[in-house]
Amino acid sequence: MIELSNIDNKKKIRILFIHPNPRPEWTKDKSFIWFPMGLAYVVDAVRRAGYDFHILDFQVNPMSDEELKVFLTKESFDVVGIGALSNSYYIVKPILELVREMLPNALILGGNSVAASKPELFITKTEADVAVVGEGEKTVVELLDRLASGRDLCGVNGIVHFVNGKIINEEKRPPWKNLDDRPFPDWGMFDINAYVESGSKHKNVRLFTYLREHKPFLINTSLGCPFRCTFCYNSLYYENNPLRFHSAEVLVKEIKYLRDKYGINFFIFLDELTWTTPRIAEPLVDVLIEADLNIKYEASVRVGFLNKGDEDFAKKLKKSGCHHLSYSLESGSEKILKIMNKKIKISRFKEQKRILDEVGIISSTSLVLGYPEETVATLKETFDVCYECNIYPSVGFLVPLPGSIIYEQAIKNGWITNEEEYFLGIKDRQFLDINMSEISNKEIMDTVFEGLKKIRDKLKLNITDKQLIFQTIIKKENDLTNEEVGILKDATSADAIESKSGSFLTTG
Repeated sequence: MIELSNIDNKKKIRILFIHPNPRPEWTKDKSFIWFPMGLAYVVDAVRRAGYDFHILDFQVNPMSDEELKVFLTKESFDVVGIGALSNSYYIVKPILELVREMLPNALILGGNSVAASKPELFITKTEADVAVVGEGEKTVVELLDRLASGRDLCGVNGIVHFVNGKIINEEKRPPWKNLDDRPFPDWGMFDINAYVESGSKHKNVRLFTYLREHKPFLINTSLGCPFRCTFCYNSLYYENNPLRFHSAEVLVKEIKYLRDKYGINFFIFLDELTWTTPRIAEPLVDVLIEADLNIKYEASVRVGFLNKGDEDFAKKLKKSGCHHLSYSLESGSEKILKIMNKKIKISRFKEQKRILDEVGIISSTSLVLGYPEETVATLKETFDVCYECNIYPSVGFLVPLPGSIIYEQAIKNGWITNEEEYFLGIKDRQFLDINMSEISNKEIMDTVFEGLKKIRDKLKLNITDKQLIFQTIIKKENDLTNEEVGILKDATSADAIESKSGSFLTTG
């Protein structure tokens, strides 16, 4: 841990931002990379505050350890920031060790869930000095302003840090109230063309074939979520993460800018929750129809977004360019849904799917399987619902995400005994890594495969058995089993499949 006095506050602070690559084996041909939206907002806030910075984007321009060492030998930085999801801890930790070796006096910041979900663990077990908790733009700028003026970090809201060897949790920073006051990033700070090209050349069964026909890109239309599902990391921010929306006029102006400057014609609304009701969606839908931008988009909603009587609005939604809505069933068991605190009804899932099928909007859904109360019977209920609704689900197993209610339950019941070891080994949701139910792994997998095969055969999908559950490999190549290597090879060489019924394969 460095002391703040080691930074020469009289010189202009030099800042390095690192975007790590959690799936290096998947991104060699740049066909599976995702724009770092959260980091982009933070970096842009730093830019607007007048600071110099450099970005290392390892998804677009990978570096070996030796190449990073050479870079850090030639360049000197006072502050290094890194952000990632919690399942990237295994790759973030060694990066920070290398940074500390080469820049012993730098102040190291960590953000996003890799740092914020367990900030005390993060700054204790890694070389990071500060964990940024919550929406980080204002926090990071205030922190830099403190450093530039020679002041310490005590009282900077939204951080966890060391003070005289003790961990201090500063007060939470209030979230953005009006998203229109939160400027969109300067997209050109990153190699946006690499990300746009990546979106149009996906070649795996996880994503949709229609992306190849467009130039897709991500955009935030909202922030936050008012719900508290027990498996979700969002429960950590439940009281400090309200659902907020950009105004329709501001959004359409940015969409038009991205279309005109970069040729983007398909927008993925990268939100925890885009809309909750037609009333909330209608202003943007109306403005998009009026603007007639000749673009398409996909959004994230909840079961119950559309109900009987909303058929006319669904037609308007389609007219506005809506091509695909994702809404998560999670379980076909009312019992499990109640335990999840999901607050949805299966009957409404069926009704929503019917309405969207009628107007020609693609549906996708995901599952969270393996709750402690899961049984073979509840698993079968889930696949029966998907079978009835003609939808091939994205199958995932319960992963106790740090910061979630289920994570605390896993700690309490002894399913997780060493938190850092668990962080280092967190896998993607397609792996049944921790079985917290009372049924065996074999019973779970047999039931899942049986259910998926029935749906595949009904929808006449050209999917091999190995592709039924798509394994998003994030482990190091040498750690893969022969079976996982086979799955990876099959998955990355297969085309995404469009079913004749209008539902798309959305595994993983």
